[in-house]
Amino acid sequence: MAILLQGCLESRATRPKITGYVYDVETNNPIEHCRVGGSFTDVTGYYELKERRHWEFTWIGREAPPVFVQEPVEKEGYITDTIKSFDQFGRAAPKGAHWKMEYYNF
Repeated sequence: MAILLQGCLESRATRPKITGYVYDVETNNPIEHCRVGGSFTDVTGYYELKERRHWEFTWIGREAPPVFVQEPVEKEGYITDTIKSFDQFGRAAPKGAHWKMEYYNF
C-alpha cells in the first residue's frame, strides 16, 4: 500500500496543439486543401491539429517522457513530406500547450 501511495495519475501530452501554414516553396503561395495529419489547410494555407492527451500512472519524481511529433503533409501533385518536432520533456506540458510551426515550406 505504501508503494502505491508514492505514485499518481497524471495527464500527459501525446501531442500539443499544433498550428502553422503550408506554402508552395516555388511560388510562395499558400496551399489550400492540403492534408496535414488529420486536418486540412484553408485558403490561407493555415492548419490546426488538436491537442492529444492521455492519463498515465507515474511515480513521484519521475521525469516526463519526450514528445516526438511526426505528421504527414500531403496533396496530390506535390511531394509528400513530414512535419517533425521534438521536446525532451514534452509530455509534462500543461493542458492547452501550443506549438506554432509557422511558414512550413512544402
